[in-house]
Amino acid sequence: MSELESVYKKMDADALKTMMYAQEELRRLGKSTLSPEFVFLGSVRNENSTGGSALYKAGVTIEKMRISYKSAAKGHAEDPSNNGFSEHCVELLLCASKLAENADSDCITSVLLVKAIAIHANSHCKNCFLSTMFNQLRLSEVLNRYLQIEEAIQDED
Repeated sequence: MSELESVYKKMDADALKTMMYAQEELRRLGKSTLSPEFVFLGSVRNENSTGGSALYKAGVTIEKMRISYKSAAKGHAEDPSNNGFSEHCVELLLCASKLAENADSDCITSVLLVKAIAIHANSHCKNCFLSTMFNQLRLSEVLNRYLQIEEAIQDED
């Protein structure tokens, strides 16, 4: 079993739906390689998940992000593909898997995908679309606060 297959097997329904939306956004924008930007777009689009809800409450909408992505992507070549996934996307998914392990969980949730996106935006791609969006919208701060509140609420239940 490949690393990606094992990561996908750990995903809950919301995380899988996020990845399905990421693939749809990839096709919609005429690309062939899944990159972290598309996982981000998938997370934004999956606004009924906890991770997507955090983005939505931070004022992030799929319409705004599509426009921002199209503007940022002009003139940029796609990353090389590894079975349809960019190297950075594989790193992001492995990061989400590691976050699940660190939380003593066998499950990758939509929240962990969003956290992995934030980590990736802040450490791996200083001049990419994700980094620009996270800096402009101060998403890291907003998401951290929101996700801490969500985790506290879930712990009370």
